[in-house]
Amino acid sequence: MPSSLIIANSLISGEIFGSVTVMVIAIIATIAAFSSLGPMMLLQIGALGRQAVLQTYLIFAVFTERTISVLFMRNKNLVQSVSTREQMLALVMVNSTDSIVNINHAGLCLWSGGASLDLLGYSNQDIVGKNLNDVLSIENKNPDFIENFFNSSTEKLETVLAKPIFDPSRALNLSFRKFITDGIVSGAIITVNDITEESEKLAVAVEKSEKDPLTRLLNRYGFNEKIKSVLETQAENICISYLDIDHFKQINDTYGHEAGDRILTELARLMQATVPPPNIISRFGGDEFVIAIIANPTDAQNSLNTLIETISTTVFSLTDTVKAHITISCGYSFYKKGKPLDILIQEADSALYNAKQSGRNRVCNFVQSNSAT
Repeated sequence: MPSSLIIANSLISGEIFGSVTVMVIAIIATIAAFSSLGPMMLLQIGALGRQAVLQTYLIFAVFTERTISVLFMRNKNLVQSVSTREQMLALVMVNSTDSIVNINHAGLCLWSGGASLDLLGYSNQDIVGKNLNDVLSIENKNPDFIENFFNSSTEKLETVLAKPIFDPSRALNLSFRKFITDGIVSGAIITVNDITEESEKLAVAVEKSEKDPLTRLLNRYGFNEKIKSVLETQAENICISYLDIDHFKQINDTYGHEAGDRILTELARLMQATVPPPNIISRFGGDEFVIAIIANPTDAQNSLNTLIETISTTVFSLTDTVKAHITISCGYSFYKKGKPLDILIQEADSALYNAKQSGRNRVCNFVQSNSAT
């Protein structure tokens, strides 16, 4: 068989296909040579015939070896490539600070990798077969979040917050993405990463933006944010009261602002003890406080009268050696559905003005602001 034919065949058909073609031809020729004559007849076919058979054998051996070698080397390279990728994946999983979990439609963990022991409380082997709801407390209002995730048509990444049941102080971020095989959603891949440090920093930032640094009460912004959520769920029995300290400017002018700060701090403590949660206490600025009392009109007014009396009978330390009594005045108004919060606060402030005009150290209702109660 001319070598030029073999080379041309390889160039046209490709190395492997060309080699396989020649190998098949060689096999067919060998079978044809021996099927009719048999090995013993080689002595009778002459030198030319023996040369032909020998060439057939050589071609079969050479191209069979070449084809098998090429296929073997290609397969070896493929195995090495897959092995290298598996080693890289294993290295990534070992050094990952995140956990990667595969769950089915029922929420059962099928596979896990990465820092599962640190984040979820289970090793990658032990977590298999566990229900995700038994491992994590997902901060989602819908308890059927996992079921709804699989039933939804979206294939986008969904993110929720969660806390591991073994360590509720830790904050986790969960990223859900559906795992699709042959066009069918067979499960979900969840990436779990620790955001505890970021959450703590955010909480500190939120506290600084919502809390008064002196009294640790809510400031104006914090009060507005807190009362919004109350108004969304509570349609009635909300009393907004506006308070300030009687003659507070004279105290500051006489004893200094340090004495004033002492009074404000102690006053905040008394308010928190006398009007406990779920009531909302805030300092709007200076000596002005706003309190939201969640109660019916009678109980709300009784709470405010009790607060006024408690403060008037308490001895405050203005300095290390000077003590004194103080009083406060209070005005309040009741929430009605649809009434804006700023209007409600203005009404309470107007009632406070009337309490001042009526002699201080008292509580006035906006509706009955022309007479002290």
